[in-house]
Amino acid sequence: MGEILKDPKRLVLGGEEKRLTVLFSDIRGFTSVSETLKPQVLVKLMNDYLTPMTDIVLKNGGTIDKYMGDAIMAFWGAPV
Repeated sequence: MGEILKDPKRLVLGGEEKRLTVLFSDIRGFTSVSETLKPQVLVKLMNDYLTPMTDIVLKNGGTIDKYMGDAIMAFWGAPV
């Protein structure tokens, strides 16, 4: 967001075509595992996974697009 505020004229109304790097990451077998865990344990598992993943993405200049349950979607190369 800081990059957009520095130079808002770089945004193009209507969008533009770009090559991006996109990351989709989730926990293998999450549904099966989550069904066997107590809620407090499940929350800890999610925090232990999503917090470091978020930190890694942001530290490397990525943007978190969304969290989807146990999944994280991030990208690099946009909007500027």
